Amino acid sequence: MPRYYFPSWDGDAFLADEEGLDFESIAQARAQASQALAEMARDILPEAPDGRVLKIRVMDGDGLVLELRLTYAVESGER
Repeated sequence: MPRYYFPSWDGDAFLADEEGLDFESIAQARAQASQALAEMARDILPEAPDGRVLKIRVMDGDGLVLELRLTYAVESGER
């Protein structure tokens, strides 16, 4: 079963994933990354300053498989 790693970023703050998780398919790893990104957004964005970027990469033993990114911005006049 392939092992996938999920390093993540909150703006410039980096969080490594040294352990990874085993999944039978990339679809399962993508679903895990999507859930983790949603949880990051739920925890971080209510208190976030303008212009925040959250991202999670899905990596296997060969390197980058995919990246999910959420960009949060407040347009002027909407505060």
